[in-house]
Amino acid sequence: MSFLKGRLLFFTFTILALFSISWLLSKNLVNSIPVMHAVGLRLCATAAALWLIVVFREKAVLRSLPLLAMMPSFLILSVLGFSLYFVCSFGALKSLKASDLTMVLATIPGITYILGALTHGLEFSWLKLGGVIIVSVAAVAFNINSVEDGYYSLIGIGLALIAALSYSIYGLLSKRYLKNLPLLSALAWITTISAASFMPLFIFDSAPLLHLKLEDIFKILILGAFLSAPGYVLY
Repeated sequence: MSFLKGRLLFFTFTILALFSISWLLSKNLVNSIPVMHAVGLRLCATAAALWLIVVFREKAVLRSLPLLAMMPSFLILSVLGFSLYFVCSFGALKSLKASDLTMVLATIPGITYILGALTHGLEFSWLKLGGVIIVSVAAVAFNINSVEDGYYSLIGIGLALIAALSYSIYGLLSKRYLKNLPLLSALAWITTISAASFMPLFIFDSAPLLHLKLEDIFKILILGAFLSAPGYVLY
């Protein structure tokens, strides 16, 4: 195995581990505060962490200002890859176990590949198609068989699949929109836009924020700074 393939494999397993841990912690968080507030706070923490990474990695935040011309594209990516994705994922956690949600979201590579092949964004291969279909079907089947409450689990599965589809489209579009751009700065802008969209909620429904427990604040910081931000950078 070449060094490059080995590094990519290591990154892949690291990303899966980060996201698996994040959903376990997120499941605990949504039991304490409303879903929408949890999503918004996680995005705020993630955006702050990404800007810190930009400062230390790119040394000049002002260099990202020319990216303002990309705001329409960033807005689309922020909705698909962050706002819609997290709202549906956190909503799914209300009726699914974290492990079940992780299994459904494991279909993202398969969905991305199929959409990419259909839109000619990715090279088609019957072997790869067969592989991703098997993995995706197995993931969904495992999820369906592992939940008990049919009504609520179907809602949870539906939300999780919407999240998977949303993130798959985000992945394909980001390949096009973020080409030749400083990725860290672009990702920081996209996350900031998504976090800003939750500000009206925080203003008009601030009660959950005023009653945040210290342990919830720590969970949000861990989710944003130590799980989400590193995962997105590696992705």
